[in-house]
Amino acid sequence: MEFSSVHNNDPWILTSVYGPCDSEGKAEFMHCFENIQMPDDLAWLIIGDFNLYRKPEDRNRAGGNVGDMLLFNNAISALGLVEIPLHGRKFTWTNKQHPPLLERLDWFFSSQSWTLRYPLTIAHSLVMETSDHWPCVIKIKTFISKGGIFRFENCWMAHESFLPMVASCWNGSFSQQDAAKLVTAKFKSLRCALRHWQAKLSNLKITIENVKLVISFLDSIEEWRDLSLQEWNFRDILNLKLSSLLHQQMIYWKQRANVKWVQLGDENSKFFHSIAIVRHRRNLITSLNSPSGVLVYDHNSKAELIWSDFKDRLGSSSYQNMLFNLDSLFGQPYDLSSLEVPFSNQEIDEVVKNLPLEKSLGPDGFNNEFLKNCWFLIKHDFYKLCSAFFSEEVCLQSNNASFITLIPKVDGPSTISEYRPISLLNSSVKIITELLANRLQP
Repeated sequence: MEFSSVHNNDPWILTSVYGPCDSEGKAEFMHCFENIQMPDDLAWLIIGDFNLYRKPEDRNRAGGNVGDMLLFNNAISALGLVEIPLHGRKFTWTNKQHPPLLERLDWFFSSQSWTLRYPLTIAHSLVMETSDHWPCVIKIKTFISKGGIFRFENCWMAHESFLPMVASCWNGSFSQQDAAKLVTAKFKSLRCALRHWQAKLSNLKITIENVKLVISFLDSIEEWRDLSLQEWNFRDILNLKLSSLLHQQMIYWKQRANVKWVQLGDENSKFFHSIAIVRHRRNLITSLNSPSGVLVYDHNSKAELIWSDFKDRLGSSSYQNMLFNLDSLFGQPYDLSSLEVPFSNQEIDEVVKNLPLEKSLGPDGFNNEFLKNCWFLIKHDFYKLCSAFFSEEVCLQSNNASFITLIPKVDGPSTISEYRPISLLNSSVKIITELLANRLQP
């Protein structure tokens, strides 16, 4: 069925599916499905009961026809469809027996054109009433929400004014005498400075379009007459500038995407940008199921439920005495005299050099790429911090604060018990931890 928006007359196609149950019918249906000729520029939404699942984990018991799974996935790949994530449940059908058989039979897909226009589309499950399927609703949004926390952008480091700005901010005057508090204060000041600096930068997308427009204009002039020496040199400068801007754009989207096409390939189209944005749809906690079975949707109720649940999990210890003998846990004693040697600058440099890329050390937002690229500017403060830590002349309270965040243990969680907490440490504590771990290795 074809629809059009009452807002801007934008057309889109809705296909509702009810797939056959027998194997012969499924094969015939998949052959028909993958050969649908749909224009690439048309927004297309495909939803319904396919009576198929994509992987063995889409049912709570072992079994299933692997051939049907391959046919289904091949058809999705042939049509270039993008799966719309389901929030609230992992399965969509039950046989209502004891013990029940649960399966994911209902699926929601969109075309590339739809993903470009509505990248924040999600599917949300409702309460089952009389059917053996959980009803689901598609929610469509056109805006992309941004978090208020600071996140370091790797593309900033490719900007010519980045290092001078970092050096000016980091080498400013600070009143803190404690080495740990000084590093924390410098990172906090740098976060603020980076926010203001980034706000003054030109929009990367608009700048690329403007540079391309000027290059195209000069190319058009060349068709009618020879370019002057100044015009020729100006076009060379613009081509170099365009290469730099495109490199920044590639770094920007590579940091956001976990899709191998964006990370490893040369393609940098709008579609892959939208695929990177799709990750936000999967990370959204639309609702939580309380222990009493009540679904909560508003932010305050979810925050209160999370707070009370993890407070109960942390609990308090009731043990007052040691229940085991520490001496019995250790065998042959090791020579630990190396632990008493102060940290050398070369040892600290080696730890930073071996830090993995594309990983953040903690909630301060500064990742390993920043530490490695700006190490020659900030290393002396870390040398002082490690030296003060070794001589027990530092207070790590400002650096050692823990932040608890929610990480789902399974796909499509619906209850608070299906999340696990992790504690994040910031950059300076992580470096000290790595130093100690390297010395303790046999």
